[in-house]
Amino acid sequence: MTRSVALLRGINVGGSGRLPMADLRSICEALGLRGVETYIQSGNVVFEPPDSLDAARDALAAAVSARVGKPVPVATRTVEELESIAAASPFGTAPADRVIVWFWPNSAPAATRVVEARGRRDEEIWAGAREWHVHYPQGQGQTKLRLPDEAAATGRNLKTVAALLELARRGSVK
Repeated sequence: MTRSVALLRGINVGGSGRLPMADLRSICEALGLRGVETYIQSGNVVFEPPDSLDAARDALAAAVSARVGKPVPVATRTVEELESIAAASPFGTAPADRVIVWFWPNSAPAATRVVEARGRRDEEIWAGAREWHVHYPQGQGQTKLRLPDEAAATGRNLKTVAALLELARRGSVK
């Protein structure tokens, strides 16, 4: 299996879903994930799954949801997928901290649903099959933008995506 990344929604954000990263690592290891490393305090895990990445995602979502007492969507991507996502970002000249990649666990809303985005001002949206890239010129903290099915997704800025890639590229677990 290849190194992969799990992105958890709503962990250690806004006072809910508190989960120390040491506890998250322990949960991952108890599930049989190998080479577990976390990045910052917002639910980013680099690991090598023992078998199916989908099975690892589902087990992690169930275990973390049970631990924090609420549903926690988990999106997983392989290093290769994350590299493609970063390379495909259509907002190349925008600052990396102003471009958020929204990851859905399975598939993103159809690209035709971009018109359903609410509160849109100057944000630009590029819709892909499993993730959407959104450029927030004024910063994500200033936006009123709400994407369709956003509650099932989790967002990471391109700076975090790059850091996760660097961490994951360190190599496979022996």
